[in-house]
Amino acid sequence: GKGLDAIQEDLKQLNDTVYPEESLLIFQQNNQFQVTLFFKKDLLVNDLPSLKIKRKANVE
Repeated sequence: GKGLDAIQEDLKQLNDTVYPEESLLIFQQNNQFQVTLFFKKDLLVNDLPSLKIKRKANVE
């Protein structure tokens, strides 16, 4: 549980919120965990160049 608490604290700081339920939801049943993370879209970085696929044309 301490690892999830640390993740929750990180997400609270990144999302700039004081409410932990706005950053991380944890559901536990029968020794199984379901974890849902919430984070702002602008925290994602997409600096990868566009994928360009070159294909040979079939000329008949």
